[in-house]
Amino acid sequence: MKKISACIICQDEEYYIERALKNIYKYVNEIVVVDGGSQDKTLEICKKYNCKIFERPFDYHFADQRNFGQQQCKYDWVLWLDADEYFNEKFLIDLQKIIHKNPSHCDGYHINIYTYFDNKFACQTNRGCLLRRLDTYWVNRTHEHICSSNNKKFIMLQEDYKILHKKSLQRQQYNNLLYDHISKRLERPDYDYGAYFDNTKGRLIKIKNRRDG
Repeated sequence: MKKISACIICQDEEYYIERALKNIYKYVNEIVVVDGGSQDKTLEICKKYNCKIFERPFDYHFADQRNFGQQQCKYDWVLWLDADEYFNEKFLIDLQKIIHKNPSHCDGYHINIYTYFDNKFACQTNRGCLLRRLDTYWVNRTHEHICSSNNKKFIMLQEDYKILHKKSLQRQQYNNLLYDHISKRLERPDYDYGAYFDNTKGRLIKIKNRRDG
């Protein structure tokens, strides 16, 4: 069997990250977590799963954070997911088969992502998820994507392999505000587990003592 690293970049993800870690930890040989400065229980949860934790300031650049994480991984193949995502079981069961059948012209795989807000389907996208560690790298400050150092191809995985990306609409509204701040080189917006962006007022509204779900 091929050994596999998994990698997650995160910050203040206590509500979601345990779901992601439970999803993958039986199928990989190490989990590398790059934390941007969590103030909640994110790192405490990661320690329960024996994650290798690296604390690195986020610095408004998603690709830099991912590239740093990939450099900390030990094994030839890296499995990527976000803290608020998880893979369907069929993909994880077939993970070794996918790697063993990897053709020489391929440096990694893209997977379909199905996004839900408040458990309602919102959209379908795709992203690199299973990559050759030494032959790939990430680009772009936001909406980052993967590139091959050898100009090799990335294969789109079959439709019944998928990532489920489930979060609240309020969280997505906060993410939209965060991306806007990044593009304008503004400080990271405040967030305390419950918040939403009020379009009529043009600002983030904080909700105390409310868990984001």
